[in-house]
Amino acid sequence: MTVAPKVNATEIGGVILEALRDEPCVQGVWVRSRDECFEVWVLTESVDDDVERRLYREGIILDSAFPGTFIRQYVVNPAWFISETALIGDVIPTDAEPVRAAPWPWRRKPVSIFRLLR
Repeated sequence: MTVAPKVNATEIGGVILEALRDEPCVQGVWVRSRDECFEVWVLTESVDDDVERRLYREGIILDSAFPGTFIRQYVVNPAWFISETALIGDVIPTDAEPVRAAPWPWRRKPVSIFRLLR
């Protein structure tokens, strides 16, 4: 039986941030540790399906960087939201921690996803 090495949300956030740093559509990244897994949310501008799939492929780097660690990745694409009143807190849990990197507009209070992207 193989024991997965200890990792933390900061390490996971750093790897995904580095993988996505040249993606102009990415507006922010949040990570949280939950039970025995990590969850990663990548907030984008409104993008088409091809871009969204590319972002999911970029996230595959997490599997090779952290073998044996269960990581779920979500691309939060405002194009899929029916209402412009959707709040970040409605989609990204409030206990998820932002991976900080300027110039992304990090906020902890409820904010419209669409207002954030304007």
